Amino acid sequence: MDRREFFKLVGVAAAATGAASAGITGYLNAIDPAAKAGWEKEAYDPEKGRFDRTPFEIDHMPFNKVGTPKRVEKYADTMLRRTNLNLAFDVPEGMPFPAYLKTVVDVNDLANTPLSILKDKELVAFYQGILDREGWNFFVEDLRYFLEIMPFFQRINMETSFDIALASAYDNAHMYSAGLHVSRVASKESDFQGIGPKKYEIKDPKEMSRLIKKIGALFGSPLVRIVKLNPEWSYEHAPGDGRGYKYGESVDIPEHWQYGIIMGIPLSWETREGAPSFFHTFEGYGTSSMLCARMSEFVKKLGYPARENSPHARYEYIMPPHMVAAGVGEQGRLGVVVTPEFGPNFRPSMVVTNMPLEPDKPIDIGIRKFCMNCKICADQCPSGSISFDGPKEINGRGYDGWQINASTCHNFWMSVPNGGCRVCLAVCPFSKESNWLHTTARDIAIRDRTGITASTLTWMEKAFYGENTPEHYHYKEGSRQFDYLVGETPWFFESKNFLKE
Repeated sequence: MDRREFFKLVGVAAAATGAASAGITGYLNAIDPAAKAGWEKEAYDPEKGRFDRTPFEIDHMPFNKVGTPKRVEKYADTMLRRTNLNLAFDVPEGMPFPAYLKTVVDVNDLANTPLSILKDKELVAFYQGILDREGWNFFVEDLRYFLEIMPFFQRINMETSFDIALASAYDNAHMYSAGLHVSRVASKESDFQGIGPKKYEIKDPKEMSRLIKKIGALFGSPLVRIVKLNPEWSYEHAPGDGRGYKYGESVDIPEHWQYGIIMGIPLSWETREGAPSFFHTFEGYGTSSMLCARMSEFVKKLGYPARENSPHARYEYIMPPHMVAAGVGEQGRLGVVVTPEFGPNFRPSMVVTNMPLEPDKPIDIGIRKFCMNCKICADQCPSGSISFDGPKEINGRGYDGWQINASTCHNFWMSVPNGGCRVCLAVCPFSKESNWLHTTARDIAIRDRTGITASTLTWMEKAFYGENTPEHYHYKEGSRQFDYLVGETPWFFESKNFLKE
């Protein structure tokens, strides 16, 4: 046996030994019915969470600076860019935007539509930059969204209205408080509105951070971490109206935005198998936003300004790099942060404040190396939006990682009944229930840096849970058949069992 093989065996043995206690704990947790929600009924240590990150903490970021840091441009948000795309044209008053587009583009040859028809030169530069760097024609995909995707979406939603009635009602129920959260951050002065009459002096930032994590847990967040805010990871200009800004207005970072309190919630494991049509991000939006509002109120009542960055209230800051910096997890191939507890199945929010706190450290649990070899999300992405390549500079912003093609991704979202996808999240090997088998497997995988366990688990994932092709997930208009899901339609979303058509 050579030296390399010896160290491989030692590494695997050490990982297996270290995971033994975790396996027992995982089994005990799994017998609790609440484990299906990804968390248990028992109280847990809010400082360590449901996974002790201490052994994996590092003093540097698990990603690299590969260029000159650049704040995010206003056009990067696909949905908001499309919401404001009509402003880049001279649309006659009262004329529907899709109808106008048909007068200025060749609907049979969208691929050759010249950027010169746009009057917004900054938008032209954005489209050209994406095309030059990535080879992605966002302009054409945006045109397709209005001229092809939305009409298709309206037709299939109409024909499946009965089939998706329960799922749609469930998803939209999570959105009922969206207006409330928007109003809470309607102005730049809202950070100071509702502040208590007395500003309490913090005795020890470390102890205050400990308290914040406990309060976050009591509010209902299974994971709370503290981060030192980085202005480089923020929007340079407002991507839309709201939060006290007009579309395109410069976003200035005030002095009182110093720390971020990151919270969030996992989506239901039960609905996960119903991706793409019966598993929706809306499920976590409302709860994550509510957690953020509650924490904001708590901070303000102690005399400190607070501002919500949440799915409902929207953001000035970009969440993934701040989550990584806080040790929530690491960025995965699918573009979002993969946590040790929930995998990528975590919808985050963040309260921004200047309350003195102690930031948490980032962690290295080997996600980047795991994702380099796994590629299950890329294999099964219905729109081919996830790269098979290694990490590289993200959209010219100075840091490396994985960037998905957000335009083709969003177009597929709007090509299935009920509008959603999250296939990548559902098929990720780290997105599994908190039972003894999966908990132990994850515990071994992140400790074994040889890659042997990761390769084995990837093979097991495909063998045990099945492997679909991207085409498998595409809905066929006129079929009313939902046999294109990751698993099956959740029983509680089967309209025919509860409603009369």
